[in-house]
Amino acid sequence: MYIQVSNLSKSFSGQEILKDISFTISDNQKVGLVGKNGCGKSTLFRILLGQEETDGGNVVINPTVAQIGYLPQVVDTIDLLSSGEKTQQALTQILKDKPAMLILDEPTNHLDWKALDWLENIVKTFSGPILLVSHDRKFLDNTVNRIFKLEDGKMEVYGGNYSFYRRQKQIKEEANARMYEEQQDRIKKLTERVRVMKTKTQQLESKTTGTDLYVRKKAAKSARAAINIERKIAKELAETKIER
Repeated sequence: MYIQVSNLSKSFSGQEILKDISFTISDNQKVGLVGKNGCGKSTLFRILLGQEETDGGNVVINPTVAQIGYLPQVVDTIDLLSSGEKTQQALTQILKDKPAMLILDEPTNHLDWKALDWLENIVKTFSGPILLVSHDRKFLDNTVNRIFKLEDGKMEVYGGNYSFYRRQKQIKEEANARMYEEQQDRIKKLTERVRVMKTKTQQLESKTTGTDLYVRKKAAKSARAAINIERKIAKELAETKIER
């Protein structure tokens, strides 16, 4: 089976939680969904499960009758069973129904090392796709082959496990930092050229008289050059948004 999400958007009270996100999850892909608390991970889960309407975009699940097994977060309460035991019990029950896909929300919470080994084996051997959230980096390294990074409503897709994602993210951040510094250097030089041209224009205008056509033309040319450079700076800033 596969899930294809195209240009998905969702807002609450005027705040965009998901902004035009697109991705595909297909057979045997194990995907770790990462992002800060409140970034929209649970909202995305509810949309995929048909529990939440979208504001825009499409979600295609093929086959449409495919069963998705969903394991929600287990709340730690005073009970005969520990939270970890509840998680194992709930997932075991889900697997008995032979779902085509699993969505697991914080399945590693409250698990001891034996339970973690059990869960890791489940994820590795499950034949269908899995989308899961976990803050356990080692678990993600051992189980997933793709990372979906959700931040500020946008989705970034990385091939590989969590460590690969971190390396790629660092490389991207370093490249963005270099591009930002280069852009700032260009803008600084262009701004200085504008300052020089405006000064030149003022000097020419102070010298000219109403009949001095040549000087007036030079002043006008210098003024237009300054305006064109300012437009160039504005255009670069508008078209090329580089994160620091």
